[in-house]
Amino acid sequence: MSKMDVPWLLFVSGSHPVSSLPQHFVHMRGLPFQATGDDIVQFFSPLALSRILVEFGPDGRASGEADVYFTSHHDAVSAMTRDKAHMQERYIELFLNSTSSDEGE
Repeated sequence: MSKMDVPWLLFVSGSHPVSSLPQHFVHMRGLPFQATGDDIVQFFSPLALSRILVEFGPDGRASGEADVYFTSHHDAVSAMTRDKAHMQERYIELFLNSTSSDEGE
């Protein structure tokens, strides 16, 4: 998958909530600093991602964290099966930030 296939990859400085984003996401911590959007797509394959927000500090350097958005609660929950899986030499911690529509979203 090339960068042209990932038009929803965003790079953000700090943790700024974006209210227009879907509400089904997984926070990633422990990313290699050189990780790309393609690496994140491959990490969650075969799940389809709707948006990736890679966090950068005020110094412009990667923080090692990202929020990965999915189109449904089910996909976000499925993504959690990758918790503690490895990307390159690092294991990745995942944190679910999603509620099902049955729970009164």
